[in-house]
Amino acid sequence: MKKIAIVGGTHGNELTGIRLIEKWMKNTTLVARNNLDVELLYGNPLAIRNQVRFIDEDLNRAFHVDDLNNPPGESWESQQAHRLNKMLGPKFNNPSVDVIIDLHTTTSNMGNTIIIYNEPFNMKLAKYIQCHEDNVRIYISDKKAEDTVGLQSVAPHGATIEIGPIPQGVLFHEQFETMERTTYHALDFIQAYDNAPGFDITGEIEAYQRGVLIPYPTDESGKICAMLHKDIQNKDYCLLKKGDPMFITFSGKVMHYEGDAGFPVFINEAAYYEKNMALRMNKKIMLTIPPRDRL
Repeated sequence: MKKIAIVGGTHGNELTGIRLIEKWMKNTTLVARNNLDVELLYGNPLAIRNQVRFIDEDLNRAFHVDDLNNPPGESWESQQAHRLNKMLGPKFNNPSVDVIIDLHTTTSNMGNTIIIYNEPFNMKLAKYIQCHEDNVRIYISDKKAEDTVGLQSVAPHGATIEIGPIPQGVLFHEQFETMERTTYHALDFIQAYDNAPGFDITGEIEAYQRGVLIPYPTDESGKICAMLHKDIQNKDYCLLKKGDPMFITFSGKVMHYEGDAGFPVFINEAAYYEKNMALRMNKKIMLTIPPRDRL
């Protein structure tokens, strides 16, 4: 694991990662680790300059291998995804970067969440962070490798550090420090894993596996006609059972959850209103991390 990329500003209005990249560019010794080549970059510079999440489309959904293997589309983000793939990848074809750490914030009450694809090194990285930082949750994708679309998937290994709640375009001191410490833990793990063949992280981890998307109720015209109920607001990772209050219409009618029990995340995320996404339901799972000599 020699080449590491730390990315901020994949979404241009998530200032915490952007300002951390700026801080580290001014003092690279903070992220320097023995025998590691750490590259710092901004994911979506044009969106950052315009202080918006994206220009034409979500950059963090633009890295499907089929899209990258075809000429870029007309959107700014499609073109930027191809530039990043050329710089860090090419994806699935001997990429130049071993690990990508992508820095994000959310308006949802998700605390410190490590988002990973299901791969042994990623699980070791996430558990190491969890052992060194309080109240860390692991959120694992349900996608197969060939279907991954996030920036971190350009490298063979990686993680998204997702901190919340924090409004878009705003900096909070506590969340800034949390993301900074968490990134240092990730680098410490990679350094130890790279420099000491006997170093390993094994055992089990508790993870929340990504599940179905729950949309907002809409009227005949397709317009959102209800909001999330106060009993579910800020209850990310809390068990939601059939019959629990979920939405309330603007006239005051309570709508109850009718699905299987699960653990919602990204509850009332501001960026997801345009997608009509109220939350995503997940299931809690236990995963066994294999020893590195069996990989």
